[in-house]
Amino acid sequence: MWGNMAHSDIKRGDVYRRGLNFCRKGNRLMKTQRFTTAGAMLLGLWLGLGAHGSPLTAVAHAEVPATTVPAKAVDTPPSAALAAKPESALLPRAAEALALPPSAPGTAVLPFDNNVIHNKSAEPDWRINVELANETPLAVAAGIGVGLPYGLHVGASVGFVPEPYVDLINEASTRLDFYDDPTAALIEQTLDDTLIWTARAAINPWRGLDISAAYSQLLLSGSASTQEVLDAFSEPVPSGLDAATPYDVESTLHILRADFGWTFRVAGGLYLRPSVGVAVTTAADTAVDAGITGNVLNDRARELIADEAEVFLDDIYTDYAHTVVLSIAAGYSLGL
Repeated sequence: MWGNMAHSDIKRGDVYRRGLNFCRKGNRLMKTQRFTTAGAMLLGLWLGLGAHGSPLTAVAHAEVPATTVPAKAVDTPPSAALAAKPESALLPRAAEALALPPSAPGTAVLPFDNNVIHNKSAEPDWRINVELANETPLAVAAGIGVGLPYGLHVGASVGFVPEPYVDLINEASTRLDFYDDPTAALIEQTLDDTLIWTARAAINPWRGLDISAAYSQLLLSGSASTQEVLDAFSEPVPSGLDAATPYDVESTLHILRADFGWTFRVAGGLYLRPSVGVAVTTAADTAVDAGITGNVLNDRARELIADEAEVFLDDIYTDYAHTVVLSIAAGYSLGL
Protein backbone atom coordinates (compact mmCIF):
# COMPACT_ATOMS: atom_id res chain seq x y z
CA MET A 1 0.00 0.00 0.00
CA TRP A 2 2.79 2.39 0.91
CA GLY A 3 4.37 1.64 -2.41
CA ASN A 4 1.14 2.44 -4.26
CA MET A 5 0.74 5.73 -2.35
CA ALA A 6 4.28 6.72 -3.12
CA HIS A 7 3.79 5.86 -6.77
CA SER A 8 0.56 7.95 -6.82
CA ASP A 9 2.36 10.92 -5.25
CA ILE A 10 5.09 10.61 -7.81
CA LYS A 11 2.51 10.62 -10.62
CA ARG A 12 0.78 13.67 -9.11
CA GLY A 13 4.07 15.42 -8.75
CA ASP A 14 4.86 14.50 -12.36
CA VAL A 15 1.60 16.13 -13.45
CA TYR A 16 2.44 19.34 -11.61
CA ARG A 17 5.98 19.32 -12.98
CA ARG A 18 4.55 18.91 -16.47
CA GLY A 19 2.20 21.88 -15.86
CA LEU A 20 5.02 24.12 -14.64
CA ASN A 21 7.21 23.03 -17.52
CA PHE A 22 4.43 23.91 -19.97
CA CYS A 23 4.13 27.30 -18.23
CA ARG A 24 7.76 28.04 -19.00
CA LYS A 25 7.53 26.64 -22.50
CA GLY A 26 4.19 28.38 -23.18
CA ASN A 27 5.55 31.68 -21.89
CA ARG A 28 8.42 31.50 -24.37
CA LEU A 29 6.10 30.52 -27.23
CA MET A 30 3.43 33.07 -26.48
CA LYS A 31 5.90 35.97 -26.41
CA THR A 32 6.78 35.18 -30.00
CA GLN A 33 3.06 35.30 -30.86
CA ARG A 34 2.46 38.65 -28.98
CA PHE A 35 0.39 37.04 -26.22
CA THR A 36 0.67 38.31 -22.64
CA THR A 37 2.55 36.41 -19.93
CA ALA A 38 -0.72 35.86 -18.08
CA GLY A 39 -2.17 34.13 -21.14
CA ALA A 40 0.89 31.88 -21.33
CA MET A 41 0.58 30.88 -17.65
CA LEU A 42 -3.09 30.01 -18.06
CA LEU A 43 -2.35 27.96 -21.17
CA GLY A 44 0.41 26.04 -19.43
CA LEU A 45 -1.65 25.29 -16.32
CA TRP A 46 -4.63 24.20 -18.41
CA LEU A 47 -2.49 21.85 -20.47
CA GLY A 48 -0.66 20.41 -17.48
CA LEU A 49 -3.48 20.06 -14.91
CA GLY A 50 -6.25 18.29 -16.73
CA ALA A 51 -6.78 19.10 -20.38
CA HIS A 52 -5.85 15.54 -21.34
CA GLY A 53 -7.80 15.73 -24.56
CA SER A 54 -5.99 18.80 -25.87
CA PRO A 55 -3.55 18.61 -28.78
CA LEU A 56 -0.54 19.78 -26.75
CA THR A 57 -1.13 17.25 -23.95
CA ALA A 58 -1.25 14.55 -26.56
CA VAL A 59 2.12 15.74 -27.86
CA ALA A 60 3.58 15.73 -24.36
CA HIS A 61 2.45 12.17 -23.64
CA ALA A 62 3.16 10.74 -27.08
CA GLU A 63 6.85 10.16 -26.31
CA VAL A 64 6.18 7.90 -23.30
CA PRO A 65 2.84 6.00 -23.49
CA ALA A 66 1.21 5.59 -20.08
CA THR A 67 0.82 1.79 -20.45
CA THR A 68 4.52 1.12 -21.13
CA VAL A 69 6.30 3.59 -18.84
CA PRO A 70 9.14 1.89 -16.93
CA ALA A 71 9.51 2.57 -13.23
CA LYS A 72 12.53 4.81 -13.71
CA ALA A 73 10.84 6.81 -16.48
CA VAL A 74 8.53 8.42 -13.91
CA ASP A 75 11.35 10.62 -12.66
CA THR A 76 12.35 11.66 -16.17
CA PRO A 77 11.53 15.41 -16.67
CA PRO A 78 9.00 16.02 -19.43
CA SER A 79 11.24 18.73 -20.88
CA ALA A 80 13.26 15.99 -22.54
CA ALA A 81 10.22 14.92 -24.51
CA LEU A 82 9.34 18.47 -25.48
CA ALA A 83 12.86 19.29 -26.50
CA ALA A 84 12.46 17.00 -29.48
CA LYS A 85 9.50 19.10 -30.72
CA PRO A 86 10.52 22.34 -32.43
CA GLU A 87 8.61 25.47 -31.39
CA SER A 88 7.34 25.99 -34.95
CA ALA A 89 5.50 22.65 -34.71
CA LEU A 90 3.76 23.62 -31.45
CA LEU A 91 2.57 27.06 -32.53
CA PRO A 92 -0.27 25.86 -34.81
CA ARG A 93 -1.40 23.45 -32.09
CA ALA A 94 -1.43 26.27 -29.51
CA ALA A 95 -3.51 28.39 -31.85
CA GLU A 96 -5.87 25.45 -32.42
CA ALA A 97 -6.21 24.87 -28.67
CA LEU A 98 -7.24 28.49 -28.12
CA ALA A 99 -9.67 28.41 -31.08
CA LEU A 100 -7.84 31.27 -32.75
CA PRO A 101 -7.72 31.69 -36.53
CA PRO A 102 -4.48 30.39 -38.08
CA SER A 103 -1.86 32.99 -38.77
CA ALA A 104 1.72 33.29 -39.83
CA PRO A 105 4.38 33.18 -37.10
CA GLY A 106 4.70 36.53 -35.38
CA THR A 107 1.33 37.83 -36.67
CA ALA A 108 -1.24 36.31 -34.30
CA VAL A 109 -4.73 37.84 -34.51
CA LEU A 110 -6.50 38.64 -31.24
CA PRO A 111 -10.31 38.38 -31.10
CA PHE A 112 -10.59 42.10 -30.21
CA ASP A 113 -7.75 44.05 -31.75
CA ASN A 114 -7.97 47.60 -30.45
CA ASN A 115 -5.57 48.80 -33.14
CA VAL A 116 -7.89 47.50 -35.86
CA ILE A 117 -11.08 48.90 -34.32
CA HIS A 118 -9.77 52.43 -33.75
CA ASN A 119 -6.90 52.72 -36.20
CA LYS A 120 -7.66 55.31 -38.90
CA SER A 121 -5.43 53.41 -41.30
CA ALA A 122 -8.03 50.61 -41.29
CA GLU A 123 -10.58 52.97 -42.87
CA PRO A 124 -10.57 53.75 -46.59
CA ASP A 125 -8.73 56.97 -47.44
CA TRP A 126 -11.51 58.21 -49.74
CA ARG A 127 -15.19 58.11 -48.85
CA ILE A 128 -18.50 59.50 -50.08
CA ASN A 129 -20.87 60.71 -47.35
CA VAL A 130 -24.59 61.38 -47.82
CA GLU A 131 -26.50 62.84 -44.87
CA LEU A 132 -29.58 64.63 -43.55
CA ALA A 133 -29.14 67.28 -40.86
CA ASN A 134 -31.40 69.17 -38.50
CA GLU A 135 -29.62 72.41 -37.53
CA THR A 136 -31.76 74.14 -34.92
CA PRO A 137 -32.73 76.99 -35.33
CA LEU A 138 -31.04 77.56 -38.67
CA ALA A 139 -32.13 74.95 -41.19
CA VAL A 140 -33.11 71.44 -42.18
CA ALA A 141 -30.74 70.32 -44.94
CA ALA A 142 -29.50 67.44 -47.06
CA GLY A 143 -25.86 67.22 -48.04
CA ILE A 144 -23.12 65.24 -49.73
CA GLY A 145 -19.44 65.19 -48.89
CA VAL A 146 -16.11 63.57 -49.64
CA GLY A 147 -13.83 62.07 -47.00
CA LEU A 148 -10.16 62.67 -47.76
CA PRO A 149 -6.96 61.19 -46.30
CA TYR A 150 -5.69 62.42 -42.92
CA GLY A 151 -9.22 62.82 -41.53
CA LEU A 152 -10.22 65.71 -43.81
CA HIS A 153 -13.76 66.22 -45.11
CA VAL A 154 -15.34 68.66 -47.55
CA GLY A 155 -18.99 68.87 -48.47
CA ALA A 156 -22.00 70.95 -49.38
CA SER A 157 -25.65 70.98 -48.36
CA VAL A 158 -28.89 72.69 -49.27
CA GLY A 159 -32.01 73.20 -47.18
CA PHE A 160 -34.61 75.60 -45.87
CA VAL A 161 -35.63 77.39 -42.66
CA PRO A 162 -38.80 75.81 -41.17
CA GLU A 163 -41.46 78.21 -39.94
CA PRO A 164 -41.15 77.04 -36.29
CA TYR A 165 -37.49 78.08 -36.38
CA VAL A 166 -38.46 81.59 -37.53
CA ASP A 167 -40.93 81.79 -34.63
CA LEU A 168 -38.23 80.57 -32.23
CA ILE A 169 -35.75 83.21 -33.41
CA ASN A 170 -38.31 86.02 -33.16
CA GLU A 171 -39.46 84.87 -29.73
CA ALA A 172 -35.92 84.80 -28.38
CA SER A 173 -35.02 88.15 -29.97
CA THR A 174 -38.05 89.97 -28.59
CA ARG A 175 -37.50 88.51 -25.11
CA LEU A 176 -33.89 89.68 -25.22
CA ASP A 177 -35.01 93.12 -26.46
CA PHE A 178 -33.06 92.85 -29.69
CA TYR A 179 -36.09 94.20 -31.51
CA ASP A 180 -39.80 94.75 -30.88
CA ASP A 181 -42.91 92.87 -31.96
CA PRO A 182 -43.64 94.98 -35.10
CA THR A 183 -40.11 94.26 -36.34
CA ALA A 184 -40.59 90.55 -35.63
CA ALA A 185 -43.83 90.64 -37.65
CA LEU A 186 -42.04 92.31 -40.59
CA ILE A 187 -39.25 89.69 -40.53
CA GLU A 188 -41.79 86.88 -40.43
CA GLN A 189 -43.60 88.30 -43.47
CA THR A 190 -40.36 88.54 -45.46
CA LEU A 191 -39.52 84.87 -44.80
CA ASP A 192 -42.26 83.25 -46.84
CA ASP A 193 -39.67 81.41 -48.95
CA THR A 194 -36.23 80.43 -47.72
CA LEU A 195 -33.24 78.62 -49.20
CA ILE A 196 -29.91 78.02 -47.55
CA TRP A 197 -26.81 76.38 -48.99
CA THR A 198 -23.63 75.63 -47.10
CA ALA A 199 -20.04 74.76 -47.97
CA ARG A 200 -18.29 72.89 -45.18
CA ALA A 201 -14.74 71.76 -44.39
CA ALA A 202 -13.95 69.55 -41.42
CA ILE A 203 -11.17 67.57 -39.80
CA ASN A 204 -11.21 64.53 -37.50
CA PRO A 205 -8.06 64.96 -35.41
CA TRP A 206 -8.86 62.17 -32.94
CA ARG A 207 -11.28 59.26 -33.12
CA GLY A 208 -14.83 60.61 -33.68
CA LEU A 209 -14.09 64.26 -32.90
CA ASP A 210 -15.32 66.53 -35.71
CA ILE A 211 -14.22 70.17 -36.01
CA SER A 212 -15.70 72.10 -38.91
CA ALA A 213 -15.91 75.56 -40.42
CA ALA A 214 -18.60 76.53 -42.89
CA TYR A 215 -19.94 79.33 -45.02
CA SER A 216 -23.69 79.58 -45.56
CA GLN A 217 -25.75 81.81 -47.80
CA LEU A 218 -29.35 82.28 -46.71
CA LEU A 219 -31.80 83.53 -49.34
CA LEU A 220 -35.07 85.03 -48.07
CA SER A 221 -38.07 86.32 -49.94
CA GLY A 222 -41.54 87.48 -49.04
CA SER A 223 -43.84 90.48 -49.03
CA ALA A 224 -45.10 92.98 -46.50
CA SER A 225 -47.74 95.69 -46.65
CA THR A 226 -47.10 99.40 -46.30
CA GLN A 227 -48.69 99.24 -42.84
CA GLU A 228 -46.38 96.41 -41.68
CA VAL A 229 -43.26 98.17 -42.99
CA LEU A 230 -44.09 101.51 -41.34
CA ASP A 231 -45.10 99.83 -38.06
CA ALA A 232 -41.56 98.49 -37.81
CA PHE A 233 -40.32 102.10 -38.22
CA SER A 234 -42.89 103.32 -35.67
CA GLU A 235 -44.24 105.74 -38.27
CA PRO A 236 -47.82 106.33 -39.47
CA VAL A 237 -48.98 105.70 -43.00
CA PRO A 238 -48.85 108.98 -45.00
CA SER A 239 -52.10 110.26 -46.36
CA GLY A 240 -52.75 109.22 -49.94
CA LEU A 241 -50.96 105.85 -49.58
CA ASP A 242 -52.83 102.59 -49.41
CA ALA A 243 -51.83 100.80 -46.20
CA ALA A 244 -52.45 97.40 -47.79
CA THR A 245 -50.20 97.90 -50.85
CA PRO A 246 -47.53 95.16 -50.76
CA TYR A 247 -43.76 95.49 -50.97
CA ASP A 248 -41.72 92.60 -52.37
CA VAL A 249 -38.69 91.91 -50.16
CA GLU A 250 -35.64 89.78 -50.96
CA SER A 251 -32.63 89.38 -48.66
CA THR A 252 -29.32 87.53 -48.86
CA LEU A 253 -27.47 86.77 -45.62
CA HIS A 254 -23.81 85.72 -45.53
CA ILE A 255 -23.16 83.49 -42.52
CA LEU A 256 -19.95 82.03 -41.05
CA ARG A 257 -20.14 78.97 -38.84
CA ALA A 258 -17.93 76.91 -36.54
CA ASP A 259 -19.05 73.55 -35.10
CA PHE A 260 -17.70 70.90 -32.76
CA GLY A 261 -19.23 67.42 -32.89
CA TRP A 262 -18.66 63.71 -32.46
CA THR A 263 -19.31 61.02 -35.05
CA PHE A 264 -20.78 57.74 -33.80
CA ARG A 265 -20.57 54.68 -36.06
CA VAL A 266 -23.93 52.90 -35.80
CA ALA A 267 -23.70 49.91 -38.16
CA GLY A 268 -21.81 49.40 -41.38
CA GLY A 269 -21.51 52.79 -43.04
CA LEU A 270 -24.31 54.41 -40.99
CA TYR A 271 -23.34 57.17 -38.56
CA LEU A 272 -24.77 59.89 -36.30
CA ARG A 273 -23.05 63.22 -35.63
CA PRO A 274 -24.41 65.51 -32.92
CA SER A 275 -22.69 68.89 -32.76
CA VAL A 276 -22.88 72.36 -31.28
CA GLY A 277 -21.69 75.55 -32.92
CA VAL A 278 -22.25 79.22 -33.58
CA ALA A 279 -23.51 81.03 -36.67
CA VAL A 280 -22.66 84.70 -37.25
CA THR A 281 -24.19 86.85 -39.98
CA THR A 282 -21.32 88.90 -41.36
CA ALA A 283 -23.18 90.73 -44.15
CA ALA A 284 -26.70 91.18 -45.53
CA ASP A 285 -28.10 92.58 -48.76
CA THR A 286 -31.82 93.42 -48.91
CA ALA A 287 -33.80 94.64 -51.90
CA VAL A 288 -37.33 96.04 -51.48
CA ASP A 289 -39.46 96.58 -54.57
CA ALA A 290 -42.17 99.21 -54.08
CA GLY A 291 -43.78 98.65 -57.47
CA ILE A 292 -45.39 101.32 -59.68
CA THR A 293 -48.92 102.60 -59.13
CA GLY A 294 -48.92 105.34 -61.82
CA ASN A 295 -49.22 108.10 -59.22
CA VAL A 296 -45.90 109.97 -59.29
CA LEU A 297 -46.18 111.35 -55.75
CA ASN A 298 -47.27 108.03 -54.29
CA ASP A 299 -44.60 106.11 -56.19
CA ARG A 300 -41.93 108.50 -54.94
CA ALA A 301 -43.13 108.12 -51.36
CA ARG A 302 -43.17 104.35 -51.67
CA GLU A 303 -39.60 104.34 -53.05
CA LEU A 304 -38.42 106.31 -50.03
CA ILE A 305 -40.13 103.81 -47.72
CA ALA A 306 -38.53 100.94 -49.65
CA ASP A 307 -35.04 102.46 -49.35
CA GLU A 308 -35.51 102.93 -45.63
CA ALA A 309 -36.75 99.35 -45.25
CA GLU A 310 -33.64 97.98 -47.00
CA VAL A 311 -31.28 99.72 -44.61
CA PHE A 312 -33.43 98.82 -41.62
CA LEU A 313 -33.54 95.09 -42.40
CA ASP A 314 -29.82 94.90 -43.24
CA ASP A 315 -29.02 96.43 -39.85
CA ILE A 316 -31.35 93.99 -38.06
CA TYR A 317 -29.76 90.98 -39.74
CA THR A 318 -26.12 91.99 -39.22
CA ASP A 319 -26.69 93.13 -35.63
CA TYR A 320 -28.89 90.33 -34.31
CA ALA A 321 -28.93 87.36 -36.70
CA HIS A 322 -26.37 85.42 -34.66
CA THR A 323 -27.24 82.19 -32.91
CA VAL A 324 -26.04 79.03 -31.24
CA VAL A 325 -26.71 76.04 -33.51
CA LEU A 326 -27.56 72.58 -32.16
CA SER A 327 -27.28 69.97 -34.89
CA ILE A 328 -27.86 66.28 -35.39
CA ALA A 329 -26.86 64.65 -38.66
CA ALA A 330 -27.56 61.10 -39.81
CA GLY A 331 -25.75 59.74 -42.84
CA TYR A 332 -24.15 56.89 -44.71
CA SER A 333 -20.47 56.65 -45.57
CA LEU A 334 -19.34 54.64 -48.59
CA GLY A 335 -15.64 53.79 -48.92
CA LEU A 336 -14.00 54.12 -52.32
